[in-house]
Amino acid sequence: MLAFDASRPLHGGARFSLAGVDEVVIAEESLSEDLRNLTALARTRTPVTLVGETGTGKELVASAIHALSSRRGPYKAVNCASAARSLIESEFFGYVRGAFSGADRNHPGHIEAASGGTLLLDEILTTPPELQAALLRFLQQGEVLAVCGRTPIPVDVRVIAAAQISLERAAADDHFRPDLKARLEGFVLNLLPLRERIPDMGIFVAHELRAQGGPATMVGTLLTSRCRPPSGCFSTNGLGTSASWPAPYGEQAPSLPENRSMSSICC
Repeated sequence: MLAFDASRPLHGGARFSLAGVDEVVIAEESLSEDLRNLTALARTRTPVTLVGETGTGKELVASAIHALSSRRGPYKAVNCASAARSLIESEFFGYVRGAFSGADRNHPGHIEAASGGTLLLDEILTTPPELQAALLRFLQQGEVLAVCGRTPIPVDVRVIAAAQISLERAAADDHFRPDLKARLEGFVLNLLPLRERIPDMGIFVAHELRAQGGPATMVGTLLTSRCRPPSGCFSTNGLGTSASWPAPYGEQAPSLPENRSMSSICC
């Protein structure tokens, strides 16, 4: 199993564009190299597991992996936690006409609909045991069997799983199948929340202000090498949040245009 850790703080301010998807703000040359490795990984069939809290960018990374791959099929993101348990098998594997009342036609499930492309299984740890068993069969055999179907359907799907805690921890607590964990963890990417990456704050805010038409001179100042941790040259006092920045970055970004008086940022 390969492991990639993107939890290291970023210092500086380079930007890395992932094949036309949203720009990712990075800084350290070593992290740039890691992202280039991610580019190479995207062109393989290796399954990927993304681990991090809500708001750490799991779906952005998943869509980037798909965009960087050579797969011509669709990118489909499914939140496993939102699936109705009574219908979960038909949602993922589809059903045939007459399978139940109201099934007046064949209907592909999420997996078949993503054939040729990439399927993100977000909140994978919320899946019930019966679905975990069915997902394992799909990953082992490369085919799905619709509800009340008689003939398995071959599919070619690159699976990316996402969870808020590691699959290893969930498996150790008997909340997740170890054999399914082994199938999903071809490559593991750990993402820390922004509150644990305070030295990066100025870089992210500068990037967002640039995107929203903020002062270019301020952006340029933030991205100089004079901002060095752990001196804490970035202060959140002017942004209406505590120094711990508890909310995900995506929830804070919309408030930034209202806080362009950035006297609390010093370098």
